[in-house]
Amino acid sequence: MNTAEEIFKTAVTMMFGEQADEQDYKPFWVNTLNWMMAENFKTNNALRVLRGKEPLTTIPLITDMSDKVEYEDEFTRYILPMGCAGYIYTDDDKGVGAEYKNKYEFERTQVLEAKYEDIESGYIQE
Repeated sequence: MNTAEEIFKTAVTMMFGEQADEQDYKPFWVNTLNWMMAENFKTNNALRVLRGKEPLTTIPLITDMSDKVEYEDEFTRYILPMGCAGYIYTDDDKGVGAEYKNKYEFERTQVLEAKYEDIESGYIQE
């Protein structure tokens, strides 16, 4: 499970940032991450259920960079950093920010997988 800080560092790397740039983005980070987690809450829970895990009962609220983000790896290692980078980086470069947003939107729709199961017929045979 990744912390808000780890997700932040991934996003900053995607934004071509260096350690000195982190202070420019940190004031926006926690609120942006919380918003993105709320936006992806149902999808993350669906993925948890597919994996046999209990769904989260409430949307986690991050208050500190050291807080753990209780989302699946697809979200914490890829989707959330990409989405947050898209929103935060738009102020620096609208074109690159839009590309991150587009990739975020695409990847979050790809996260669920189909599972087929055999079922018994519900029809009564005479």
